[in-house]
Amino acid sequence: MKKALIILSVLFLTSCDSNWSPAHGTRTIDKDDVKYKIELYSGGTKIREWISTGKVSKKITTGYYFIDNSSKVSIEVSGDIIITRID
Repeated sequence: MKKALIILSVLFLTSCDSNWSPAHGTRTIDKDDVKYKIELYSGGTKIREWISTGKVSKKITTGYYFIDNSSKVSIEVSGDIIITRID
């Protein structure tokens, strides 16, 4: 049991990267200013779609957040989401 706990601790500590912000509980998907298409699905049907102004970040407990390109409003979504980088 103790050995398994040590292994899990090592895996957790080595899985963090420079995009992780423990103070804010967020992880940035990508730091460049490329746009992303965010699609929200419910029951297999797309119910909403946004284009972000740039980076998309993930909060530990609540989902993803980004700035909507058309309205310039901060959006936070959770659930069945597909995020596609637009080149």
